Amino acid sequence: IGLKLVAQGRFENLSDACRAGLRRLDEDARIVEHLVTLGNEGMASGIDPTFDIDAFLAEVRSAA
Repeated sequence: IGLKLVAQGRFENLSDACRAGLRRLDEDARIVEHLVTLGNEGMASGIDPTFDIDAFLAEVRSAA
């Protein structure tokens, strides 16, 4: 894949293509870590006893 990207002119050499791929993997890992953190915070916050799922779904359906 790296050689193909170099041949297409997207990168000057294979090393640049590899570095870009590694940067992308690092960025994706940070995003996943952040999403997991947010999910854990949401789970730890508990259930809102005043939340009405039927009213919420009716509102979502009427907005569509």
